[in-house]
Parts: sequence; C-alpha cells; structure tokens
Amino acid sequence: MKLKYKIYQNDKGDFSQYFYLFKKAFPYSKQLICKKNSYQEYLFWLYEKNPLGSVVGFDAYSNDILVGHYACVPVHWKLGSKTYKSLLSLNTAVDPNFQGQGIFTKLALKTYDLAQKLDYDFVYGISNQNSTHGFYKLGFEILGPLHMQLSIPWFEINKPNIIIQEGLSNQLACEFLKWRLNRPFTNYRCKGSRIISNPEMLPISFISKKITNDTSVVKQTFKFRSPLKLYIGTSKQPGFITLPKWIRPVPLNLIVKCLNPSSEILKSIENWDLDYLDFDLA
Repeated sequence: MKLKYKIYQNDKGDFSQYFYLFKKAFPYSKQLICKKNSYQEYLFWLYEKNPLGSVVGFDAYSNDILVGHYACVPVHWKLGSKTYKSLLSLNTAVDPNFQGQGIFTKLALKTYDLAQKLDYDFVYGISNQNSTHGFYKLGFEILGPLHMQLSIPWFEINKPNIIIQEGLSNQLACEFLKWRLNRPFTNYRCKGSRIISNPEMLPISFISKKITNDTSVVKQTFKFRSPLKLYIGTSKQPGFITLPKWIRPVPLNLIVKCLNPSSEILKSIENWDLDYLDFDLA
C-alpha cells in the first residue's frame, strides 16, 4: 500500500489524530497523558506555542489515516558569540500495523532534509538504550551518556555551579524559558538559582544545573515531595550523589546530527551545558 508523506502542519490546532496514534503505538507508556483533551493541551503547547516557531517534522498517511509521525522542536544554543539554530528530536510514532516498513527512517530523513533547507545547524536528542542504534544508522554521533545524580539539599544552594560554556540563546532566553516553564501538568519553583520541576505524571522531582537570575519566570506552584531530587545533565554536579548504573531507570545518551559544517564543534560533549530543561523530560 502506497503511503503519502506530508510536512507537519496543524492550522486547526486539533491533535486528536496524534493522540490516537501515540496511544496505539505506546499502549503501555506510563508517561503518556491518557485523556485526549489533556494530551491535546500538552501537544498544543509543545508544537505551536514555542516562541522559536512550531515543530519541524513529517507525517505518514495511509488512505488519509495517520500511521506515522516525527516531530523536532526548535531550540537555540549559543557557544561564545555563535548562535546555533537547532532541533530537538522528540516525538516519533508508527502505527503497529505499519511497522517494519521503514516509515520512521523516511520520516526522519525527510525532516532532516527540510531542516537543512530551513538553515538549521544540527539536530540533537536524548536516546535510550533501545533507540540509540536506530539514530546511529541515521547519521547521529553518540557523544556519551548523561550524568544521573541525586541532590543533597544543602549542596543545591551552597555548592557553586560549574561555569556555563553554552546555553540557550541570549536573544530569546527569557521568552523561551517562560514558555519552557509553562509546560502543562508540571509545577516549577526556584531553589537558590536552580529550577526544580515536579511533573504530575511522575513520582520524582528534577533539579536543573541552569541558573536563572530572573525568578519571576518561575511559577511558584510546587507540591512538596521527597527532599531528594534527580539531576540529569552533561556536567557532573559537585556534592551530588552519582546513581550507580544498576538502579538507573534507563541509560540516556546525548546524540547529535550536524546539518551545517560550522556545527562540527558540537560533537564534543564537553561543549554542551545540558540538563532536563533542554529536553522534554519534565
């Protein structure tokens, strides 16, 4: 059966077809928001409210029914005086009845070709053990695993942060951060200069490495849970406790696919200052 591939467009703001596809592709996902209206609210925020623009991606249709989807979220990074336009590889799903036909590969390659035409410098993502090999075949470099550490409350404020080498673009940092911290079904607060996240769908809190001097962008609507919080990022945090491999939920790797020769420098994980705020974890 011949499939049709179309550039992602959603002028009507109706995400019901994506909800049903995700439910079919991931029926046992504990992080999937199960109610259609709630998931539509989340996807509208993620796909259409980003101040850097809507997601870049492709859809696959069989007889006008959505059977495959891939979406990447615009994010700006800055290294020195250089600002990079990038895409965060995020949502992908293929109808189980159509798996094994190379649909995801076609969706991904079409998306990267479109991204090059739109002058994006690179695509990055956080892959787990199951997906890393697939992205490797698509031309991604595996930069290395992310650190997973538990915070000790006293050190959250009193231990100095490592000097940030790269972060979100200064031009839209405040506007982007406001959008990022408006994620549905997630509560945030500041502790010292770090941002703590409390997702309603997960039983754990997360703590950032990123610092913010403008605490007004953080809504102080945080529900108390455990005093221990999980840090996930590229730089090991002093005073935090490293999780042994045998109790980590899943190993997470930072991966990158360069679309522009000028972004080759980003193939070293030491040039990245990344934590949970830079991928849609919480």
